[in-house]
Amino acid sequence: RVDLLITRTNGPTQLLRNETAQPGHWLGLRLVDRRGSAVVLGARVEVQAGGRTLLRHTRSGGSFLSQSALDLHVGLGGWSGPVTVAIRWPDGATQTQSLTTLDRLHVVVQTSAAKAR
Repeated sequence: RVDLLITRTNGPTQLLRNETAQPGHWLGLRLVDRRGSAVVLGARVEVQAGGRTLLRHTRSGGSFLSQSALDLHVGLGGWSGPVTVAIRWPDGATQTQSLTTLDRLHVVVQTSAAKAR
């Protein structure tokens, strides 16, 4: 259940709490590049789960004085089976792995660099 905090210049702060009765399953991903940096901007992540493909991109910011979360959150609904995660790293390298444990944050470390052309 992801909550959302909204702050405004010259306005009230709001906390939007997710109080759904059936929270569903989820997958958290923290990407770490070959140099050990956990600030990996521009990665493309496809999650295959139960016949669906869910797409996420790592990015930063959104507007003035704001910050997007650097970890990715993928809601899976009622799907409780394994998922396949395919990552296209910013340097062009690709990596695929299967994950069987859901409802937690996984740290995925880049295993190789893109091949030179």
